Amino acid sequence: MRLFRPVRRTTPIVAHRALAALALTAALGACSGRPEKPLVGRWAVDVEAMVTRETMHDQLNGLPVPAQEKRLAAARAEAARITLEIEEGRLVVDTGLDRQEARFTARKDGDAFVLQPEAAEGQTIAPYVFMFQGEKLKMAWGATHLVLVKR
Repeated sequence: MRLFRPVRRTTPIVAHRALAALALTAALGACSGRPEKPLVGRWAVDVEAMVTRETMHDQLNGLPVPAQEKRLAAARAEAARITLEIEEGRLVVDTGLDRQEARFTARKDGDAFVLQPEAAEGQTIAPYVFMFQGEKLKMAWGATHLVLVKR
C-alpha cells in the first residue's frame, strides 16, 4: 500500500523549456510598455499656434502690410502640409514636398519623450524631443520647434 501518489517527474529538457518560455513571456510583458506609446499616431502642425505675426516677427519686420499677408498665407499653407507619423520604432516626416522615414530608439526623460533616429556609421542625427502640453505635442529637433495636434 502506497501512502502517496508517485510524483510525475519531468525530464530536464522539458523543465528548461518551461523556464525558457516563462522567461520569454516575462520579457515580452516588460517590453510592451514602450516609452513612445503615447506618441503613436498621426500628427499635424498646429497652424494657428505656429504661424502668427508674433512667431514670424523677424520674417515680417520691415515688409509692407500686403507683403506680410502674402508671407503669412504662404507660411500657413506650408505648415499645413507637414505631418509626422509615429509608430512603435518608426518615424515618418512628410513635408508635402519630401517624405523621410527613420527607425528610432525611444526613452523617457522626465516629462520628455526622446526619439533617437538610427544613423549610418559615422553620422549623427539630432534626437526628436516631444513634450505634451495638454492635448498638443511640442516637438524640438535641433533648431526646429513645432506644436503638433493629433489627426
